[in-house]
Amino acid sequence: MSAGQAQPRISATSSDTGQSPRCARPAGQASEALESALISRSRRPPGSACREASRTTHHGRRRRWVTAPWSHGSMTSTQDFLAGLTFLEGRGDATIDAEARTVGVSAPASSDLISDPVSGALTRGAPVLASSAPAGDFVFSAQVTVPGERSTYDAGVLALYVNERRWAKLCFEYSPDAEATVVGVVTDGFSDDANGDVIAGDRVFLRISRLGEAFAFHHSPDGVRWRFLRVFRLGTAHELEGLRIGFAAQSPLGEGRGAEFAAISLEERSLADLRDGS
Repeated sequence: MSAGQAQPRISATSSDTGQSPRCARPAGQASEALESALISRSRRPPGSACREASRTTHHGRRRRWVTAPWSHGSMTSTQDFLAGLTFLEGRGDATIDAEARTVGVSAPASSDLISDPVSGALTRGAPVLASSAPAGDFVFSAQVTVPGERSTYDAGVLALYVNERRWAKLCFEYSPDAEATVVGVVTDGFSDDANGDVIAGDRVFLRISRLGEAFAFHHSPDGVRWRFLRVFRLGTAHELEGLRIGFAAQSPLGEGRGAEFAAISLEERSLADLRDGS
């Protein structure tokens, strides 16, 4: 993350009192899209206060989604992952509720993240909100909603991010045929863009899984039965050190787009079969 990069505001509501623990970060300049606060950078380690608040407030009551140590050696959970989110790319708005496991990301007009394989042009600017991934296999999923009237290529995204030229995104995207579509984009220098199924409605479950040095994209109408989209690599285990995962929104041809992520889950486990619907 470059110097001066924004860090999102984080809220984690207590199930005991209905109050919000003191782990919110101040807001900065408002965006034109939603006229809400841009996220300002904090000098303290990302999510440190929120992780402590989450452990104190929800001890014995929250569900642990991750059951093995991450690379930094501590036990964590979906809430802790959310508390560590920061902007890696672009500028936009973000709202995070670590307890409810929800995230909202708003992209400004003409924002995208793509490396065109035809022209060779690299387009950046879509807000990518991410946190450190587990060191080993994991399953990362969320219900993605893109509400309201959409422009072509408007999307809510689950993202994998290695560096500026190596990343992947699983998109719930509005196609040129005016259909909501699941799209997988894998970028290793240039973007390999592949369309999947057309989705009825404004929401779908998306899932990214790691299996050794490979990753798989799936989608689901209900978060139970999963349809396989693609499997790919982004580098060797050594090259994947420092991998980050998270959320994004984009509006390449539109006037801005918000995306909502709910039922967010991060588990350290391996998928047994990519194509059996599990």
